[in-house]
Amino acid sequence: METRVLRVGLVGAGTIGNVHRAVYEKNPATEVVALADPRGPAVLHQSGAAYVPGSKAASGTLLPVYPTLTEMLTREDIDLVDICTPTPLHRDLAIEALEAGKHVLCEKPMGRTLADCDAILEAGRKSPGKLMIAHCLRFWPCYEYLQEAVTLGRYGRVERARFARQVIVPPSGWFLDGKTSGGAILDLHIHDVDIASWIFGPPSAITAFGRIGPSGCHDQVEAIWHYDDDRLVVLEGMWFKTGPVPFEMSFEVMMERGAVTYNSSRKPDLQVHLPGQEMMAPEVSKEDGYTREINYFVHAILEDRPIDRASPESSRLSVALVESEIQSIGSHSTVGMRG
Repeated sequence: METRVLRVGLVGAGTIGNVHRAVYEKNPATEVVALADPRGPAVLHQSGAAYVPGSKAASGTLLPVYPTLTEMLTREDIDLVDICTPTPLHRDLAIEALEAGKHVLCEKPMGRTLADCDAILEAGRKSPGKLMIAHCLRFWPCYEYLQEAVTLGRYGRVERARFARQVIVPPSGWFLDGKTSGGAILDLHIHDVDIASWIFGPPSAITAFGRIGPSGCHDQVEAIWHYDDDRLVVLEGMWFKTGPVPFEMSFEVMMERGAVTYNSSRKPDLQVHLPGQEMMAPEVSKEDGYTREINYFVHAILEDRPIDRASPESSRLSVALVESEIQSIGSHSTVGMRG
């Protein structure tokens, strides 16, 4: 029996687009057949940012490059549209691809606003294609380990959790236009917002503090999520101009019978600490989250499975939580999340 191969049209061949392309090229069930990018053929040889796994080397495969998604969709052989463009373009591009009956993987955040998210969701409900937002931390092995430990109660009740993410301010481009990117709070910090929501569920209230940075929006944020069972979840995110490391993501989760910690800049990065015992370093998959999220979506299409791990509705919730943090910062108050 002939194995089905999904033919992929990639929209946006920048940093993350290059990472996604590399994953598809390693998967025997997928083939990238076209790119859509207004910059033209020059993007065929563009590499990504050094801190993104798999993004340093550009692919040597030559592909047709279309200036728009509309022109790329004139091809009848495209099954899956992968959107890796600036955030404000997600809404129109996702809707166009879904209305064309394509499967759609769209980079995070789902949309620049909740209204954008709702419009994409509505198009997704009407389309025969599957829709997923690429929140890669839900597929990152160390975060998967934490989610499983918390869900199973492996180390008892969670008492405190902290997630942090920092990187040097992007040197140029659309990221530094806060009206476009939303600033670090929406482009960077949403990773930890999404993973905390996935692991612990949405909070009952949020208290957040933030600073306006070079993007003109909140490029530094400290948020405290309150839960009815007295847990505190603290989320920190920032773009900064100088620092000892170019990129770092981490978490510390303290539970009744132990602690699970992770820091991308140390070895071993994932550690378990139990009272009276030496530190343990759990073995997890060596694959990165980009590979695992794309392979998950591909299998969901080929096997006609629901998108349970990262449903579009949960991605909308992550944008809603960021907007609640912004509301808390602006009002200098705690924002309730009831309903």
